[in-house]
Amino acid sequence: MTGSGDNMADADISFTAALRTAISSTRDRRVAEDFLFLELWERAPTPGPAAALRVQQIRRANPELAAAIRHEIGSTPEDEGTARPPAKARSH
Repeated sequence: MTGSGDNMADADISFTAALRTAISSTRDRRVAEDFLFLELWERAPTPGPAAALRVQQIRRANPELAAAIRHEIGSTPEDEGTARPPAKARSH
């Protein structure tokens, strides 16, 4: 792995441009690991409540990154069963 300065070198092992950009802008290894975990989850979710909770927290803290990763790899919240149903229109 290579990197410049103190930026995370993990960007070299990511798959999406969104993740490479996010990782290159952080100096915190734990944040980079969370971003990598998110991308791996979006590609192939792993079972278990701990992993699901971690992904949910990362998504909540980084909604734009999560959306960009899902867009690049072609998955959507509907694919994961996390989409909200459409709001019902009220008739007056």
